[in-house]
Amino acid sequence: MSNPSAQAKSRGYSNRLAVSDFFAIAIAVTASYYLMFDDIAKTFASASAEGTLRISLNPPAVAWAVGVVWAFTLRVNKSRDHRIIGSDSEEYKRVLNASLSILGLLAIAALFLKLDVSRLFIATTLLLGTALLLTTRWVWRQWLRRMRANGKFRNTAAIAGPANLIIELVDNLNRDKGSPFMPTLLIASSLADAEKLKKLDIPIEIKLEDPANQLGQRGIDALILTGSDYLTNKNFKQIAWNLETSPIDLLIAPGLLEAAGPRVHTRPVAGMPLLEIESPKFEGSRYAIKQTFDIVVAAIITVLVLPILLATAIAVKATDKGPAFFFQERHGKNGKPFKMIKFRSMRVGAEKLHEELKKQKQKELTNSNMFKDPNDPRITKIGKFIRRYSIDELPQLFNVLKGDMS
Repeated sequence: MSNPSAQAKSRGYSNRLAVSDFFAIAIAVTASYYLMFDDIAKTFASASAEGTLRISLNPPAVAWAVGVVWAFTLRVNKSRDHRIIGSDSEEYKRVLNASLSILGLLAIAALFLKLDVSRLFIATTLLLGTALLLTTRWVWRQWLRRMRANGKFRNTAAIAGPANLIIELVDNLNRDKGSPFMPTLLIASSLADAEKLKKLDIPIEIKLEDPANQLGQRGIDALILTGSDYLTNKNFKQIAWNLETSPIDLLIAPGLLEAAGPRVHTRPVAGMPLLEIESPKFEGSRYAIKQTFDIVVAAIITVLVLPILLATAIAVKATDKGPAFFFQERHGKNGKPFKMIKFRSMRVGAEKLHEELKKQKQKELTNSNMFKDPNDPRITKIGKFIRRYSIDELPQLFNVLKGDMS
């Protein structure tokens, strides 16, 4: 059996997302309805009787029908699936896809059923609702990462493969405090590998013979396979079939841990699922879509966090009368330099004190090229706060709007 507590927590978190999604949509629909009431009333009042299939509904019915279908579409798109919540961008993509689906459904309904719907109302509702959905998802994600950093809301995972790859994967999972998986069992392919894995201080077993029973007895939530031992076509099929009726998730982590996730795609060749690493090229329509997405989303987020930006700028300025912003040169597309914007979190002239502090801490350094004092005396009181919550990074939204950053 899979770990019931982990599954219950996953369902509990998904339920919280469902509730916040409902309120986000309800707020968007209600706010848009009252803001656009006159426009909606005019649209319905001027609707002609042309077309035998023309359907006229009262404004509240249209408004709440949009909300109900939107909430259902979020569910259909599996935007709250435990496999994607809290990590990477897939969760946000599914929320956006659900919102675009609503737009498509309304366009089809308006075309074929002759529905009289205010375009301004629909546009306002979708923009406001999508912004609220993405914002609430981001807030919940920050909460989830803090919980996972404290050892909560993490699923137990068994890792099977060669010792060197297991060690690397465990190191990556432990380094990322927001990771959904906590390594609780290592499956070595030989006694020699088991000896190498002892230093990780995690229970070890030799061989993976009956995964469903072997892992189920330990309450393991996921099995992660890495390396060639278990990734041959025959071995992988046997493991997949064995876990078919089990609630244990099966994941593959080949020896490509540094490859960018979105660039890895499955490509069937001769009946085998090969992984293809796509070259990172952004040009033509893909570049235009990506740039448009960056600017639109950055603009929406900037409007939403504008009160935070203003309050932080005033607080930083009031701390020591220095500038509110700090500019650092970075290299962007094609090596072109640009000024990255951040809220100033250090005292004025902090750069000059860097070398002096570095010399004082020289004996304690393990890497003098990456000197960073966690108790840096140059950081202001307000600087510690905005760094802790990454508020100092928010001005980089303006870099995105300018096209300097993605």
